[in-house]
Amino acid sequence: MPEPLDRALIVALNHLLDPADWARRRLATHAGKRVCIRMAGAERTLAVDATGRFAPAESADPDLRLEIPLAAAVALRAGRAEARRSVRAVGDAALAADLAYVAAHLSWDGEADLARLVGDVAARRIAVAARALARLPADAATTLARSAGRFAVDERSMLPDRTQVDAWADAVDRLRDDVERLAARLERLERGAQR
Repeated sequence: MPEPLDRALIVALNHLLDPADWARRRLATHAGKRVCIRMAGAERTLAVDATGRFAPAESADPDLRLEIPLAAAVALRAGRAEARRSVRAVGDAALAADLAYVAAHLSWDGEADLARLVGDVAARRIAVAARALARLPADAATTLARSAGRFAVDERSMLPDRTQVDAWADAVDRLRDDVERLAARLERLERGAQR
């Protein structure tokens, strides 16, 4: 009996595979093989069944081990292809290649799944809002950088430029030297008056 986490992982992966006949056909060629997925210190071993879906593994001895750094998992989910290079695969090279291909070309249509629950119009509005929310940090950073750039250019007269700062520093140095000379002269005069 698979653990609840294994069951949830299998259901999620198979949900992605169900509408993709091409992906299931490709994985079905590896029927009976086991894949151990290690991420964030947790290991899950799954088997590929004859239909190209995942099932609980009868044995923990995998044909392929995949080590996925947590940062890579997030980057993979975001669709960043360079994250695939940080996934370490040890074992069956053909299975690893087919899994990589399926992972790179399989996509989840979350809007369609949501539409089954709340209807097409509501799902569309939720998806648009979610995409806007996901872009918010990047948009805020871009706006902040643009505003800071404009401030530096437009409000530059509020801040001294390099030559003004250098001139001020030179004046401070001259004043310090003048004060030191004056203090030394006063000291000499006081010593002369004490004699």
